[in-house]
Amino acid sequence: MKSNVLIVEDRKKDFDLLSEIFDENNYSISYAPDGKTAFSYLRDNVFDLIILDLVLPDVDGFEICKYIRKDERFVGVPVLFLSSSDNIDNRLIGLQLGATDFLSKDCDQRELLAKVKNVLNSKRQFDEMIKLSIYDSLTHIYNRRYFQHRLKDEFERSRRYKHDFCCMMIDIDFFKEVNDTLGHQTGDDVLKKVASIFR
Repeated sequence: MKSNVLIVEDRKKDFDLLSEIFDENNYSISYAPDGKTAFSYLRDNVFDLIILDLVLPDVDGFEICKYIRKDERFVGVPVLFLSSSDNIDNRLIGLQLGATDFLSKDCDQRELLAKVKNVLNSKRQFDEMIKLSIYDSLTHIYNRRYFQHRLKDEFERSRRYKHDFCCMMIDIDFFKEVNDTLGHQTGDDVLKKVASIFR
């Protein structure tokens, strides 16, 4: 699958150069020439990587980075600053705001691609760890830990908005007999089938 990359860059010439580099390496690109467009994209989409210029016509890249790091949908999503304003103070501010890296626009293309590949590999590993922590490995449905987290959230939401909500408990009749007489492999198959039906 192609990785989805958002490039926030006000200079069309710089974006065209980046777009050419990323197209050649099989990335899917979205383009935001300013902060307003970037915020619009970020409200409606989740990206695998966000590349930010620092100097933009309406807001600076730091404000966009702050927004990204406050949104839980973007946990683990790498943010890479690519700017001609790459003095040490800007680099430190960007990194302190949660950027993954800060590169100069005149960096070697091979370095840029190597860093992009590394941060995307790290993101894939992070996503896999999250998946393992909230999904049951047999049925591929959410596990008890995730259920308890969501139940608490939904309970608080219902109280806040004064809405009812319901929860359904499901039991498989005679499931122990399936395991005892037909074996655990058959029991696992039954659990997967039931989970698939309810999903």
